[in-house]
Amino acid sequence: MSVCCANCFNDNQLKHFILNECHGGALSRCSFCRSEGVQLIDTGLLSEHFETLTKAFDVVESDGLSLVDALQQHFSIFNERISDKNTLLNQIFKDNQQLLSNQYKYSYTDLCTHGWASFKDEIVKLNRFFPQTHIYKEIFSKGDGSRVFFELTETLLSTYSQGDALFRARLSETMLTASEMEKPPANLASAGRANPVGIPYLYLSNNIDTCIAEVRPSKGAKICIATFRLNNQIKLLDLTNPRERATFLFFNDTELKEALDYTALLEKFSYELSLPVLPTRTNLDYIPTQFICEFFKAVCGYAGVIFKSSFGFGDNIVLFNDEDITCERIMQYEISEVINKHSSIS
Repeated sequence: MSVCCANCFNDNQLKHFILNECHGGALSRCSFCRSEGVQLIDTGLLSEHFETLTKAFDVVESDGLSLVDALQQHFSIFNERISDKNTLLNQIFKDNQQLLSNQYKYSYTDLCTHGWASFKDEIVKLNRFFPQTHIYKEIFSKGDGSRVFFELTETLLSTYSQGDALFRARLSETMLTASEMEKPPANLASAGRANPVGIPYLYLSNNIDTCIAEVRPSKGAKICIATFRLNNQIKLLDLTNPRERATFLFFNDTELKEALDYTALLEKFSYELSLPVLPTRTNLDYIPTQFICEFFKAVCGYAGVIFKSSFGFGDNIVLFNDEDITCERIMQYEISEVINKHSSIS
């Protein structure tokens, strides 16, 4: 009998199923992901869950993907620690080899392929407050697709505990006070990638190196770094890797395609949030991401958003309400070295 463990997969619904099925079982080593001290399950018991995912695809005669590649590309179902995903999938479908011999393709809808670009264009150039694009009508005005979108974002929530540390850096020749390290007052709040002008948010990072990189210091520059502690437990929308974090098996057959389209949309939004803040970007460039963040704050009720740093390591956190956090201490540093990397663009 071939066996695997919950750590072999990214989908939380699948993880919960495995842990429930194995409850009370002996601990062992998983040969697929090499996890130690885990409970193992017969791979064949997972076939029904994987068959559900295959229903999102079209079977094609040529130019398609193998099933393992289609599942990983669109659902990111397997943990990257698994080096032989083919063997694992073969064992899962050991009683249904026909599924393994087919070629598969997923066709994204216009919502995904052109929807975000159309939304950005309209909200910047045509209708700032009452957009009429398909995305707005389908999701943000609580249209037919909003339920699946809301349920998808709920699977992307990350919980931060009371006492967790977050960091903020500011360039300064002198030591700054706690109030100067917190979000600015409304009358001084300029537009940012997440906040509209006049509505300040607190921009933080999950480690010191990332918050330093975000302010782009020069060699010899002095920088103040504040350590903040959470006053209570909060839930943040984690957009660092929506496809890997999403729980697709939460949805039924007819909802899977919607969930995939909305995941691709969230990936585009996450990419926009992570773009470097450049002098050439105007306040107009931030309007689409500001709109989405306002939606997550006011409609979804999330405490903030997590997104990848544009500097290649660490995560950034935007907190909508600074009452959730307290400045614990401030340290001043001098930058001793700056490393610049480059690549050819022509």
